[in-house]
Amino acid sequence: MHQILTSLDFYFGIFVNLHMMFNYFNASFRDPGFTSSRSYMSSRTCQKCFFPKPIGAHHCSICSKCVVQMGKDQISLDILSIMRSLKNLLDHHCPWINNCVGHFNRRYFFNFCLWTTIGCGYFSLTAYPYLRWAEWPSRRIYKRFDSAFWLCTLITLALGALTGYHAILISKDQTTLEVITGQ
Repeated sequence: MHQILTSLDFYFGIFVNLHMMFNYFNASFRDPGFTSSRSYMSSRTCQKCFFPKPIGAHHCSICSKCVVQMGKDQISLDILSIMRSLKNLLDHHCPWINNCVGHFNRRYFFNFCLWTTIGCGYFSLTAYPYLRWAEWPSRRIYKRFDSAFWLCTLITLALGALTGYHAILISKDQTTLEVITGQ
């Protein structure tokens, strides 16, 4: 029975890691909807980057570009049913992906957070019984395992809270920027 659980853990770990990497790279390297990379018809011009600024677009001071705000009917949705209400507006510039979270990458950002929470949580739950295992081959390996357990537990709690917060925002059809500015 232990061998079956080990192989299931292994394949589930590969599955989760592939989802994490796919969503991370899409959130990091996909254009979030910069107005400078597309042609938009707008009577307004951004005073900072001098590109057309459609209604609702926001300027990111880190990227020095405007990110376009698009309607929810122009997106394709992913795995969660609550994402059907996703509006995909500019959310914020995320230092973890070094990119703005906008129209074309918000679902990948959310899915990256979700799969990372699932992966770290799964590791924490399956590793917990081995924390007090008396037959560790060396104390050094145990310390590394113990550190990995606590790191994954902290990541699960912190990122789980962030993912839950974003799930609530998605269900309310809001973004972080809208909540901060009170719009």
